[in-house]
Amino acid sequence: MRVEALRTVGVGRPRSIPDGIGEWPSPPGGQNLGLPVAFDPDGKAIGSYYTVWFGTNRRPCNALHPNEGFQSETDDTLHVGSCIVKVPRKHQPGSIGSPLLKRIFVLQEDDRIRVESIRCCGNDDFIEELRRQVSGDPAHRALLYVHGYNTTFEGAAIRAAQIGFDLSMTGVTAFFSWPSRGEMRDYIKDGDAVQTAEDYFVEFVQLLLGVPGLQSLDISALMVRTNN
Repeated sequence: MRVEALRTVGVGRPRSIPDGIGEWPSPPGGQNLGLPVAFDPDGKAIGSYYTVWFGTNRRPCNALHPNEGFQSETDDTLHVGSCIVKVPRKHQPGSIGSPLLKRIFVLQEDDRIRVESIRCCGNDDFIEELRRQVSGDPAHRALLYVHGYNTTFEGAAIRAAQIGFDLSMTGVTAFFSWPSRGEMRDYIKDGDAVQTAEDYFVEFVQLLLGVPGLQSLDISALMVRTNN
């Protein structure tokens, strides 16, 4: 198994896409993505759906319904699953969305990337989903994104999807989300939280490396200074 720096990969088609999809009639940025796209009732392409897989030691917002998302508190277990993220038709590479005034007066539509759904699952189902995704990738590769401080769970999912989508990632795009508080004023607390996540991050990487057929894992991580 090879673990190495981030690199651009080929074209692929994500899994777990809602019904009513087609292909980009005019790919954003001139890219030949071949990614699924949703249409409105009038037949207009409104955006693409992109699947990202996650690992987190955040506590679920609702312990009985973890699919409702995750908060900034630390949990004592690793949660895994996937998110379906909508990338809008007006998306530009490198962007997760324009400021409000630009959306209103220039674009005249919403170009923000959004999380459409969150689904948790057990480790066995997680591995099987990734195995199927990797098997359809000629490079048999996975990309893992690790966010920095001042980031929510949904913010991490959105950025991971933006990176994977813009790179036309054909294999697995995953992210690990440690319990950042998502506030600029909580930098010190984030420094403590990232240390508590180290073991869960290692556990998640080991889980990814155990996916049958995976040949390489690229990691893109932002640095956070700890308080030691």
